[in-house]
Amino acid sequence: MIRRLTAAPLVLFLVAAPPMAQLANASSVMSWTHVDYFVGVNDNAAKIDARLVLDTANRQLAVTDEASPTLVLATVPYDAITSITYSNSKHARWRLATGILVPLTVFTGPFGVLALPFYFMKGKKHWLSVTFTGVPEIPQDFLYMRLDKSNYLEILAALEAQTQVSVERFQEK
Repeated sequence: MIRRLTAAPLVLFLVAAPPMAQLANASSVMSWTHVDYFVGVNDNAAKIDARLVLDTANRQLAVTDEASPTLVLATVPYDAITSITYSNSKHARWRLATGILVPLTVFTGPFGVLALPFYFMKGKKHWLSVTFTGVPEIPQDFLYMRLDKSNYLEILAALEAQTQVSVERFQEK
């Protein structure tokens, strides 16, 4: 009985392992799940369970659907990124072009992109915003995400290393 239990996982691994060619290509892509991506839809902020992908070969950041990684929600070239902001706070933070830090949630309304405070959230969350220019597919020029406590440090380090943009960090007291 013990031999069957230990042999079964080995057999499953060998059968489920991807071909070596896929592993070689996968080394140029870093990917994290448990990322909440916020998008404005019909005047309401919509949270999408997403996957954050850093593609070193193509030098781009991508956000894909967590359940369907082939469904790309947003793509930003590294060269277009102007700033990366991280905050550990109850409320999402966004650094405006004027340098003012404000709590917000983002949605697109009849008057363009608007921001409202997150007042009813409990506990501190890990918020990430990526600001960029020159990506016509994303007219608001930023991506906004909530990261998981298990992966935010790795994501921040990888973003700094890959994009060569320093992450601006804010800690709520």
